[in-house]
Order: sequence, then C-alpha cells, then structure tokens
Amino acid sequence: MNTVNPQPSQDYLLVSAPLAEGPICKPIDIRESMRRDLPELMQLLLTLVTAKPYKGQKPFQRTPLNHLMTAMLACVAGSVFAAWKLPKVLVS
Repeated sequence: MNTVNPQPSQDYLLVSAPLAEGPICKPIDIRESMRRDLPELMQLLLTLVTAKPYKGQKPFQRTPLNHLMTAMLACVAGSVFAAWKLPKVLVS
C-alpha cells in the first residue's frame, strides 16, 4: 500500500483523521482563522500587515504616493521620538 506523507506548509494544516490511514492535509485559510479568533479592532491592522483582506472586506488600494507618505511619516515620528528620548538617556 502506498502512503503519501505530505509536508505541512503555511497554507495547510496537517491533521489525523480517525477513520483514515495516516495523516491527511486539510486546507485552511489562516486569515479567516485570525478573523474568527481575534477582536474586530485588530482586523484593519491585520489586513495592513498581511496584505490579505478577509472574505467580504474591501481591499485597500495603496498608491506609490501613499507608500512614500507612510515612509516619510515613520521617519519623522522616529526622529521626533529619538530627539525626545535621547537627551534623557545621555544625561542619566
């Protein structure tokens, strides 16, 4: 009897079925499981981080200008934070 032992990957969960011989692969959607298990307030952040909206969510259309402005905002925020904290660290 030929038994196939699939390798688990990011998109598949390796499970054992009680009536089957050996492990089987059951496809799962990781993003949908995060939607089910985490609060609604986290969904926007998860969509931005994973770049994958959950089923029914409108995807974001990001432009090159949007990416540039986000990067500039991160640089300015980091510089302001460093300028605020660095003198306190150097004095102590």
